[in-house]
Amino acid sequence: MSTLRGLCSAVLVAGAAGQCLRKDLAPEHKAEYVKTAQPHTYTAVEQLPSEFTWNNVDGKSWLTPLLNQHIPIYCGSCWLHGSTSVLNDRLKIARKGIGPDIMLGRQVLLNCGTNESSDHYAGSCNGGSDTGVYNYVLKEGIPDETCQQYDATDHECSEFRTCMNCDNAKSTKPGMEMCYPVTRFGKFYVTEWGPVAQDNMVHNMKAEVFRRGPITCSVDSGRLEEGRYRRGELITDTYRTWDGKQYETDHVVSVVGWGVENGVEYWHVRNSWGRYMGEDGFVKVATGKNVMAIESNCNWAVIAPEPLTKEYGPSDADRLFPSADVPPLNELGYQKALSSKFMELDVATFIRRIMTSKNLTAMDAANAFELAKTIAKAPPAKFSTLLLEVSASTCGGASATPCPAAGSIPDMIHRSGIHALAGVGLGCAALALACASIVCIVGRRRVRRSIGDVARVGLAEQAATELNAA
Repeated sequence: MSTLRGLCSAVLVAGAAGQCLRKDLAPEHKAEYVKTAQPHTYTAVEQLPSEFTWNNVDGKSWLTPLLNQHIPIYCGSCWLHGSTSVLNDRLKIARKGIGPDIMLGRQVLLNCGTNESSDHYAGSCNGGSDTGVYNYVLKEGIPDETCQQYDATDHECSEFRTCMNCDNAKSTKPGMEMCYPVTRFGKFYVTEWGPVAQDNMVHNMKAEVFRRGPITCSVDSGRLEEGRYRRGELITDTYRTWDGKQYETDHVVSVVGWGVENGVEYWHVRNSWGRYMGEDGFVKVATGKNVMAIESNCNWAVIAPEPLTKEYGPSDADRLFPSADVPPLNELGYQKALSSKFMELDVATFIRRIMTSKNLTAMDAANAFELAKTIAKAPPAKFSTLLLEVSASTCGGASATPCPAAGSIPDMIHRSGIHALAGVGLGCAALALACASIVCIVGRRRVRRSIGDVARVGLAEQAATELNAA
């Protein structure tokens, strides 16, 4: 059955751009999504220049790089590319061109914008809507493309598939994958979005583009396919000349301005099929006649110029390239791990760092990884107790670390529940009983040495005192 579904999906995708725009998937627009006056309400016809394009404003382009939805494999994601191009451009405009161009993470929407039962469904490689993108970024936010690169595939939605990084093989710890979810990154949010009012479409489109930036518009892509388009031409057809039918929208493009050629006004239209298509990725479509149905459905969005940056993902503190400030190995850092929404994973990471800093990884590395995960399932409330538990579970045997005082080990072994290390635990218990018969001064020296070990790894003085008291 799954094979049949896959074949059906392949057939849908293999069609032309008809599976690219899915009007049936467009979200409901709500009045609260519009928070400010739309430009056509305060921009008179005479205030608009006869020609304007964001590709050349006083000799400077405010557009971001061209995109190609079809590689590395075909993906019906014009809805995604038209809208993210608009958002990328509007970010650049809102930021006044300061800093590198920001390219939003298209792949995140393919991974996480596919839940049709949610209120932020956007689409998939089988089609979607530009307004679905605007709605998703309004509700969920989106990181930039350095978090997730476009690969034209619908993946699962997860922290890993939202923002990821990879370590090199040499630095990857046993039991851990080379690639992992990132802790701290920024998400950009749409603040408002809506349709261009259709009462005076050409003027309204111009006013929106001129005042706030490029817009998305639905078109009939057939005029650009199968050799029907000639590079450099200005498209003026008012119907589908190849079959005599009226235009039907099945594709999403972005309108970045308008111009005049031989007395004919046209829209400056950017496509998402690569720079090699059209005139360096652009085509000219006549205005005022709804050519290619370009004036039938257009949409705009406003995006905040600065991201909301915080710790969205689980800890990557013990990675080669940690994204967030690494918490200190003390009570404060431990409490931060305990309060994390990814508590179990973050505590396990904290424990692994303790093992490394105290050189407690002389035990088998895979078992050390399992130990960290096991303790993290029911971690102690205090950092000092955690230190004792970790030390007790890794002492003796092949480890150079001495065991804690007699009486503390059985309880800690019981609490940690690490059956794989039972042999080591029994060895520690025997060693502890032997230590009990040694003169008191030797015991005191051992405690001093344990405290010295803690101090050498940079733990807080208070933690060392707590360990001594225990």
